[in-house]
Amino acid sequence: MHLNRFSPQGLTLAALLAFTPFAVTSAEEEDDAPVIEEVVVTAQKRDQALMDVPMSVSALSADDVATMGAVNLADIQFKIPSLFVSSLGGITETIRVRGISPPGSLLPTVGRLVDEMTINAETTGYGLSFPLVDIERVEVLKGPQGTLYGEGSISGTVKYLTRNPTPGEVDGIFELSGRSVDDGGDGYRGWVAGNVPFDSDVFGLRLAGYFEEAPGWVDSTLFGDDANTVDRWLIRAKAVFTPTDRFTASLMWETQENEVPILGYSDLNFNTTSYYPVPSETSYDMANLVLKWELDNFSITSSTGYQDRGVVTAFDISAFKAFLEPVFPGYTDWAPLFGNEIAVPNYITNIGYWLDTVVETLTQEVRVNAEISDNTLLTAGVYYKDSEHFAPLVSDYYPDPNVLPFQALEGSLLIETEALAYFAEAVVSFTDRLEGTLGVRYYTDERASKNIVSSFGAPLSVVDGLDNDSTVARVVLKYEFNDDLMTYASFAQGFRSGGVQFFDTEAFFGLPNAFDSEDLSTWEVGAKGVLGDGTFRYEVAAFFMDYENIQIYFSNPLGFQAFANGGAAEVRGFEFQGSLRLSESFYLEASYGLNDGEYTEDTLTHRSGEPMDSVPEFTFSISADYTFGLPAGLTGHARADYMASDDTEVNIRGFGYTQESQTNDGLVTLNLRVGAMRDNWSVHFFVENLTEEENILSRPIGALAEFYLQQPRTMGISIRGGF
Repeated sequence: MHLNRFSPQGLTLAALLAFTPFAVTSAEEEDDAPVIEEVVVTAQKRDQALMDVPMSVSALSADDVATMGAVNLADIQFKIPSLFVSSLGGITETIRVRGISPPGSLLPTVGRLVDEMTINAETTGYGLSFPLVDIERVEVLKGPQGTLYGEGSISGTVKYLTRNPTPGEVDGIFELSGRSVDDGGDGYRGWVAGNVPFDSDVFGLRLAGYFEEAPGWVDSTLFGDDANTVDRWLIRAKAVFTPTDRFTASLMWETQENEVPILGYSDLNFNTTSYYPVPSETSYDMANLVLKWELDNFSITSSTGYQDRGVVTAFDISAFKAFLEPVFPGYTDWAPLFGNEIAVPNYITNIGYWLDTVVETLTQEVRVNAEISDNTLLTAGVYYKDSEHFAPLVSDYYPDPNVLPFQALEGSLLIETEALAYFAEAVVSFTDRLEGTLGVRYYTDERASKNIVSSFGAPLSVVDGLDNDSTVARVVLKYEFNDDLMTYASFAQGFRSGGVQFFDTEAFFGLPNAFDSEDLSTWEVGAKGVLGDGTFRYEVAAFFMDYENIQIYFSNPLGFQAFANGGAAEVRGFEFQGSLRLSESFYLEASYGLNDGEYTEDTLTHRSGEPMDSVPEFTFSISADYTFGLPAGLTGHARADYMASDDTEVNIRGFGYTQESQTNDGLVTLNLRVGAMRDNWSVHFFVENLTEEENILSRPIGALAEFYLQQPRTMGISIRGGF
């Protein structure tokens, strides 16, 4: 592979050469400079210092999240290089890591876990927006995590670690905030968490609750002004039982509900004239039982997870009028042809699509972490998943759904998946400085579908099944120059399983009723280190990804969801993340992610040389945090976060009558927080989007007829306390 002087690989090699002499020198220097605290993560399914993990990992603690005033992953996305999050109505989110954003299949490309259980759902393509409430930290693992985390982690994994109770201790924390959107509505949010008092040193219980009514700013013909308000609440309970030093049991249960009347699409003046109601409702119940035995040279961990997820989503797909009106004019002059006596002109104004999804998933993992010898560590286990997806769907004409005696699209989807995987990863220390890792995972699943679908009265049902199997590997070499500099080189593979079509595509389009799995391989080099005796921490990485047999969306005039395999893509990238503590009261943070990806073959939807959809070529952030003295024993606090991303492109060819290619604006925002603190109490005033950016994040394309605009400037106040 040719390296030009501006390539990510060249930048990383230059960074390594630049940082190495300073890091080697700084290990020999001692001063009284402030030190940035060490972060411990579980990226490799064992506790490690972040700086010791030979992969690109970003971690934000509960304090980091609170300092920013964040409550969703989207709020912190640009703090993490190569992470891009798009939110649908504020209650669901699509996560993209390192530029991987395939246009098809709806199966996840990023793994999502809460504690030890996966929360990804089959065939939805997006995940529930998980509030960052009473968490220990968030970890984002970049690059394929196929060996330890398996299917669905083809480009990365996001882990939410909830806070454990502390047996024998009583504490609590709360936060309340109110906010107002310029020319929009007002809203509030709050949460409370704490240990339940028990007179026990072996049992602890922690409860957490969260509620929010987020302000809206889009005016709707149906629902009135500021209609895209979000209502959501969450309740969590987590119990820990430690009867001996060698055994721990924990049980986490959580329930969450979210509702938004409209998803936030509008014209350029924040108005929507859609006559089709487009609410979105989600509900989530999850439980995770973790049992852990600590023995002399090894530990055994069992994780049992269960989730019951419901999603009701409606979309205004009125752009299909251009195709449907010539075929089914949609006014009652044609009504007598379908048995209606009265013929009154009543043109189609809107077409809606309604989907009601229920997903139940049971997972079980048992793994062993063992010290095989003085220089060898082993992580090995088995994983099982049983999932059922059921989704009634319907599409209607508006304003008169009785024009035709049948609906444009109706039916139900039933998809059952049973999966089994075996995995192992060994870490061998060849010397005190040189370490190697070899991992492998074998995965197999069986997918069965019974999808009963009709369109304009014609049956399109499909009953089919598919067996997937995949073997992926990970190889890493890690070298520590000293305590202040570690470098690594790695090769890793990931995969995304194939699936069964939602309807009979073979009869309708000549496509197979099932599509195959896709594969991704990544080569990566990186370095992590500290300078100035711990005052500056940095992480750099460069990578090349080869993406093959991509699952693509088969665009068609009817807009039916059909998928096929085809094409390949490559992504070259560079990542930097650093923090500099100039004093005990002032520190800076910065991040930069470059994802230069393109298709290398023509597909049904993209041409060779075009980028992947909805992925910015770069993301960037810089933050400054300062504390200072105030009278009456108060401590002042000021923080600024500037975050920006490049423009994105979307290509959806094949409809034949709508806009099929668009360039959308990047997201740019400047957030400020100023407040005062004393002991465990704080009050902050904040402004989000201070410069009043009005970027167009999504333009009309395909079936979507309206824009999605950046949230206007928002101001508010928050109060936080604890004991």
